Amino acid sequence: MKIQQIRKALVIATHLDSVNHALLTSDDVRDFALTHGLTQVCVPKNGEVIEA
Repeated sequence: MKIQQIRKALVIATHLDSVNHALLTSDDVRDFALTHGLTQVCVPKNGEVIEA
């Protein structure tokens, strides 16, 4: 994979908020991505379908 392809990649971060197994929630991951300008990161809401 070329670096140009990686830069254009869409990252979908999924998380089970209903299972208490992690320290971060989906909102935490979403906020981190927005704060750091990670526009290629998508954190879907529960039940949301992402079409690429």
